[in-house]
Amino acid sequence: MKSIKFKQVDSAKRKVLLSVYFVFALSFIAYAFASDSIIFFINSFQRGIVPGILATVIFIVPLVLIMKYSSHQEVITFEEKTFEIRNRNRSINIRYAEIETMYLNKKDFGVLELLDAQQNLLFAFVQDNNDTQVKKIAAKITAKNQFEKTIEKAKKRKLNYTLNYDIITYIKTA
Repeated sequence: MKSIKFKQVDSAKRKVLLSVYFVFALSFIAYAFASDSIIFFINSFQRGIVPGILATVIFIVPLVLIMKYSSHQEVITFEEKTFEIRNRNRSINIRYAEIETMYLNKKDFGVLELLDAQQNLLFAFVQDNNDTQVKKIAAKITAKNQFEKTIEKAKKRKLNYTLNYDIITYIKTA
């Protein structure tokens, strides 16, 4: 029985929290620059220490907290015929025989999707900007069943760089 700790990202929760934060930040900026008092307050300091601390508290700390609380720890325990995905709220058991197809990095980079014979999603492992953990999980699952592996190259353009990665498809062989 082998266990892997995995930090699962909740994309929907992250999007909601970030949109609420940006509304708050934009309203704060609009209010601060609409009144002259905040400008005089900031200009009254000779150095940029207080405005820097103020910017950190208002802008950087909430972003760090949003990134922290929009993901949660999961423990994946691999047994002989099943594996269990546990977090503090739920526990899911998936049999290796149920998994017909696996897609790594197909939907997005760092996402491992497990599908059954009808192509219904059993579970999706989502990780931020890294696919090492999902590759370990895929290796553990493929060790239990025979899968045919197909690799296709992909590029994704991010803000100012291009991410080159592999889309890996695992299809169970009979």
